[in-house]
Amino acid sequence: MPFVGYKLRPRVHVGGKVGYEYIDGDNYNSHNYGGSLFSRLLVSPRLYAHGEFAYFSYKYSASGIETDRFWVPFLYLGGGLVQPMGRNASAYVEVLFDVLQDDQSPYEDWEPFISVGVGVGF
Repeated sequence: MPFVGYKLRPRVHVGGKVGYEYIDGDNYNSHNYGGSLFSRLLVSPRLYAHGEFAYFSYKYSASGIETDRFWVPFLYLGGGLVQPMGRNASAYVEVLFDVLQDDQSPYEDWEPFISVGVGVGF
């Protein structure tokens, strides 16, 4: 999911993400989309705490049966590590957990969400 962030203060960052996924399997497919807002607090130069509210829409089709589109809220809490890769770029890895545990969530309870990526500053 691509994201855009802004550094409010040297240790406080905020931003947003948008996402779309298409899943096509044996007798099953799904179109899912949504977005989120996040904030990060740098605890040290390479360690951060992360909070994120996300809202995603899901619609499934399996064996000729199609569900109505439904929206699921998520509240992700966790943290990550960041490694500078030059003047305006860094790599990161984060582990987040959904603390809302909505009944319509397609994920297992307390399943971790692990993200790895690269950020580029302008």
